[in-house]
Amino acid sequence: MKQVLSPLLFALAVPCSAQWDVPVRIELDGADDAKRQVIGLSTPVAPDAAVSVDASRGSATTYAVVSGSVVLIGDLVPPPPAYAPGMIVNIMPTQTNEASVMLDLNGLGARLIINRIGLPLDSAALPVGKPARLIYDGQSFRVLSSLLMPCPSGYYAAGREYCIESAANSDTTFYGSAYECRVKGARLCTMGEWVNACLANPAFIGTVLSPEWVDSAANDNDGAKRVGGPGDGINGGATGIDCLYGGWAPYGTGSSRFRCCTNR
Repeated sequence: MKQVLSPLLFALAVPCSAQWDVPVRIELDGADDAKRQVIGLSTPVAPDAAVSVDASRGSATTYAVVSGSVVLIGDLVPPPPAYAPGMIVNIMPTQTNEASVMLDLNGLGARLIINRIGLPLDSAALPVGKPARLIYDGQSFRVLSSLLMPCPSGYYAAGREYCIESAANSDTTFYGSAYECRVKGARLCTMGEWVNACLANPAFIGTVLSPEWVDSAANDNDGAKRVGGPGDGINGGATGIDCLYGGWAPYGTGSSRFRCCTNR
């Protein structure tokens, strides 16, 4: 008898795994918390499968990498049977979107993506390679995450909140530079924006040929600040072009190049 039971008891002690399909309610009534839990659940692949805390926390069932520019196409796993009002999804675009872009998940049909005030998206509104969170309102997918406005032609994103012109404009007075930026639907860059763009982009300083106007106080009754040159601002100090160099010139008679900035 001992020879028969020993192998059997050993076999019972070996860990095992299996699928368990129970069509009725299960109630866990262990004496302590550790005994009232189900562990080891993998990421669900069926619509009626149980979801672990890890899968829920990682949004595994609501995340999809999407491709396309006019219609973003991707798949959720497990696939939803239909779009439902209140359905939240997280998408990762792999291409720059066109204006009035749509989203099609699991072949359920393309739906328009709109911003928080209900308008279709502009081109390049969804950053490539960055997740965007959307909610389905019954007709369209509304973006919940922040959207960045694309930079106008001739500008580039110098920071999260603003765009700056890639090249400086021709010499004019301080008032003239402010006016020309206004005509373009932009504004004269602040000193902080100009310096940040210069320091962040190694190629920027190569486009600075002479001092440029910035919208900043100069501690002078009739002068405005210029950055990029002609020196470090110290009598007898260094001269030339540098991101941290600057000075001032008269508002109305001084003449300098300048750059415009826009908000994103």
